[in-house]
Amino acid sequence: MPSTQAPKDGDFAALLEGAGSLRPTSPQPAAPVPQQTVEDAIAHGEEPTDELLQEMRALDEAPPLSDEELERQALAHPGGDGNTDTPE
Repeated sequence: MPSTQAPKDGDFAALLEGAGSLRPTSPQPAAPVPQQTVEDAIAHGEEPTDELLQEMRALDEAPPLSDEELERQALAHPGGDGNTDTPE
């Protein structure tokens, strides 16, 4: 049995459209420019950017990290879940 208080076809959409216009609008932040990765350059056949080449050069020239340093860094960062009992 249909309800007599149910909105007619299109009324609900009009209600939603009207409710959307009542919200204050704020300027959307500009989307960050994605940084090119090695995978991007390889997968899409792109030429690597100067920024990517500099980053790769710096990684190649950096001294290797000791196991102790890797452990210290892992324990210093709780990870995405913020749980310090499960460092990443």
